[in-house]
Amino acid sequence: MIMVPAEKLWCAVESHLLPEEKNMNHLLTEEKVHKLMPIIEKILSRKYGKEINFIDLTIGNISVNKKSS
Repeated sequence: MIMVPAEKLWCAVESHLLPEEKNMNHLLTEEKVHKLMPIIEKILSRKYGKEINFIDLTIGNISVNKKSS
């Protein structure tokens, strides 16, 4: 298991956002976290040179898993 501090994870995600998305009120929903999951997997896979796939992802107090759609 790879543990990545939330601050570093958000910085990686935020660097891929458009300027207008960065200025939005960042209210996370389960749907948004679910959409972020493959983006975060790809970012971390590139960083560590290995394919990384999450079973579950928790950001803040919102948890999603691959099975939830």
